[in-house]
Amino acid sequence: KIRPYTKHFLILSLYARHIDGWSCDTEGTRLAKSEPLTSVDHLAITNDASPAYYYKSVGIETDKVVVMLGSGGQCWNAASCLKRNNGSASPYEVCESTDCLLMSSKHYPDECKKRGIFDRSLSKNPFQNWTMVYVPYSSSDAFMGNASFAGFEFRGRAIVFAALRHIITTEQSRLVFGGESAGARGAMVWLDEIAVMLSPLRVQGL
Repeated sequence: KIRPYTKHFLILSLYARHIDGWSCDTEGTRLAKSEPLTSVDHLAITNDASPAYYYKSVGIETDKVVVMLGSGGQCWNAASCLKRNNGSASPYEVCESTDCLLMSSKHYPDECKKRGIFDRSLSKNPFQNWTMVYVPYSSSDAFMGNASFAGFEFRGRAIVFAALRHIITTEQSRLVFGGESAGARGAMVWLDEIAVMLSPLRVQGL
């Protein structure tokens, strides 16, 4: 049973603490990579214009979905974005030629293991049997952008809405939508618009 809104932040702190930057865990629930979201919206792209994706694990309660937006800071001008792109300004990872994930999907793995809120082995996890979706963060704009700048694409908004249009069908009755850090900012900004777009689906923020 999901507790009232005032308790959702407690749930987040207990179960989502492992969503750190663009990362997959070495253990946890296996989530499979989706097809490119450019099939839904041609602007659902990362900073280097490679297609955006999400990761999904289908639960027993298929009518209920929890969607979490990933974290990972952001950049704010040409200089900070260039440094973020080569890894020199990123506090989250060292960006090497084979695993640059903060601004590109080119090296996204086919499968992502996640713990915390995604962990089905936790009996107290209120989302244990729900369908779980992780939207990785490679737009550097807190999932709020809709522009090109300094040779990069900032299309976080298109990524969020394309993912939801691809995930949500008439089968679903409930969506819990949230994120961590940069992802939480985007989730907060778009929650009301998403609730209107997906009505009469029950939509709650986390």
